[in-house]
Amino acid sequence: MGASCAGSTTLGRALAESLNTPFFDTDEYFWVLTDPPFTTKREPGLRNRTIKEDMAKHNSWVQAGSVIKWGADWEEMFDVVVFLYIPHDLRMQRLIARELERYGDNNQSDSTNNFEIENSKFEISTYLCVCLTKNARSAKCTIPWARCRPCLMLTNR
Repeated sequence: MGASCAGSTTLGRALAESLNTPFFDTDEYFWVLTDPPFTTKREPGLRNRTIKEDMAKHNSWVQAGSVIKWGADWEEMFDVVVFLYIPHDLRMQRLIARELERYGDNNQSDSTNNFEIENSKFEISTYLCVCLTKNARSAKCTIPWARCRPCLMLTNR
């Protein structure tokens, strides 16, 4: 979980489709739907309640995105955590290209620049969490969190 543009959403969607199971992207719960997107955070209690209610409707699911610091009840929800490695420079190229696609050339807003600066600090990783049975974003926080889960951890590194 964590770094933008490392491929966890793409892999998660493909895995969910292959397993014929629902896919949940935490960004869809973390952010209120706005135009432009990703400008307003959802209240944490509502966010957690909504995603858990949606997940509870299914016996299995795939979830991509960070749930670090979402609460202790998230600690043991996963059967598998997938660690994706992507070189930092490639991830930043993807991030900038995605921001240009979303917002266009002339978007030089402080929020976009801050987003790119913060994401450049993440290092090189992201996580994808998979359940097959039932706000600080940094590698220093994410990697230990994933390693401490009582589930299988896979990596491409």
